[in-house]
Amino acid sequence: MARQPKNAAAIIGLIIWLLFLTAYSAYILYVSPERGSGIGGTSLVMLGIFGGGVSLLFAMLAVLPLNRGKGTASLLIRLIVAASFFGLIGVVRYGNYLYRLDQEEAKRFVDRRVAEVRATATDAPFPATQDEFVNNKPLPRLLRNQKFYFREGGNQFRIQIRVDFDGGWIYSSYRPMWVRST
Repeated sequence: MARQPKNAAAIIGLIIWLLFLTAYSAYILYVSPERGSGIGGTSLVMLGIFGGGVSLLFAMLAVLPLNRGKGTASLLIRLIVAASFFGLIGVVRYGNYLYRLDQEEAKRFVDRRVAEVRATATDAPFPATQDEFVNNKPLPRLLRNQKFYFREGGNQFRIQIRVDFDGGWIYSSYRPMWVRST
């Protein structure tokens, strides 16, 4: 069996790296609940800065006079790896944007449901359970598989949307507006 040239092995490794990074970025943006925000997003940004910086440093070392014989393929591969690390920063920023849209969508859903419940019966008590409150409507992404509706007796209720490890958004019958909790 013939041995592959060094550049071919490097290109195969680069393709595998880019496929892995693409799959991981898709997971961050479309599968993970927080979409790259919070501590996970911060560590990805740090990885992007550190990994991109180190890769860029190695790419710059490749253009030194001592390494001229290695060719431009090595330099190009190192630059692509550096750009892919820096690309993690963009993925996290876009994920944070999508997460803010998720929060707004969840708040709009709750606002609509509160208005619908109040319009149907002004003196009737609010629904006793979250399932009654939701009323078989499709839930926004952020509210799926979450306990967010808490009835506190009579017409008193509280809706809490968790958005990070230490807080979220609260809407209550005591204060019928969204307040950020920390």
